[in-house]
Amino acid sequence: MALNEIMSKTCNDVNNENHDNNNINNETDIDDMDDNDIDNRINNNSNQLDQALNRLQNAGNKIFESEEMIEKRRDIIREVSKLSTKWIQHCLETHDILPKEDIERSSCYIFPFGSYELNAHFESSDIDLLCVGPKQITRDMLFTEFVKILESDQRVTDILQLRHAFVPLLKFTFEGIDIDLVYAQW
Repeated sequence: MALNEIMSKTCNDVNNENHDNNNINNETDIDDMDDNDIDNRINNNSNQLDQALNRLQNAGNKIFESEEMIEKRRDIIREVSKLSTKWIQHCLETHDILPKEDIERSSCYIFPFGSYELNAHFESSDIDLLCVGPKQITRDMLFTEFVKILESDQRVTDILQLRHAFVPLLKFTFEGIDIDLVYAQW
């Protein structure tokens, strides 16, 4: 059964249960209910939601990520962070921006955002990352020097530069996971 069919059936089942139980569709004014009735309605609705989520999760589709996939995404974020730091240090050295001892301590910060960070993503979803680096490292360097580093890494494929987008970004695939990376200077 396709994912949209399962979700549709689950939603219909929940609606039918609610209608049959007269819980949600009841027009009773909440002011006329006592605390016990309100608690019962909330608990019943919460139980129905839990049952619906369990049906979706047990349906055999990849709606929720496996523990292995969760760990793989975390590893990928760490690896992209390492590549980004390598790029930052390379730019600082190549452009003679800082003394060597300061370059070795320099890094960038990688912040996940979007559906991944909100834990509202599917197994097939991309990871949105914000790379924050020193003000001396420009977005042009991202699209030239960082792209070269990505191109030399066998784990990275499908590099797409969106320089003129409203929010310029790099799109690439890292070990099978799509990454959207934006850059900001501090």
